[in-house]
Amino acid sequence: THSMLRRTSLALLLASMLGGCSSNSDESSSGDSSPQLVAEGVHFSLYALAGESVFWVTCSDTCELKVTPKAGGVTKTLDSEPEIVAVTGDATSAYYLVSKPTTTEVRMVPITGGSPVIAATVDGHPSHLAVTGAYVYADEWRIPKAGGTAEQQPSMCSVWALVADGAAAYAIAGTTDASGCEVNHSVFALGA
Repeated sequence: THSMLRRTSLALLLASMLGGCSSNSDESSSGDSSPQLVAEGVHFSLYALAGESVFWVTCSDTCELKVTPKAGGVTKTLDSEPEIVAVTGDATSAYYLVSKPTTTEVRMVPITGGSPVIAATVDGHPSHLAVTGAYVYADEWRIPKAGGTAEQQPSMCSVWALVADGAAAYAIAGTTDASGCEVNHSVFALGA
């Protein structure tokens, strides 16, 4: 089933991305290792790794944004909303998109807990999210992490992927010109 595949994918992702394998003396001699349990009972629809944290969103009647330390420990629920559509984070905060009928809220909340803050509300329904040192990117929108006015990035539309390496964000998207959006899968460097 899809949920079993997603749980297996998360376990493999965690093991590979975190180096999340521990070995005991019997295993270390043979080179085998076992995944390290970080959290149990995780049924997720979205997840992200950042800093020392694993973020994920579970949805049933409502969606809950959760965080667990990579090394394991206490899982915290950071927010609960009807429709959380993307999540990412950094060493101090989770950033996520909450879909509304005609707009999307770009929110952030400290990983230690606290009240979520709406950093910006953007038109439409972006579905990709990345964070750099100074900005949160939601598809073609750039929002200062400190909050403020969202800027729509020129020349870009129909975002297919959005990633960041901490220093800059990169998007695979179509290009816009006077005639509209052409989906030609260009790569854009979006800056810090």
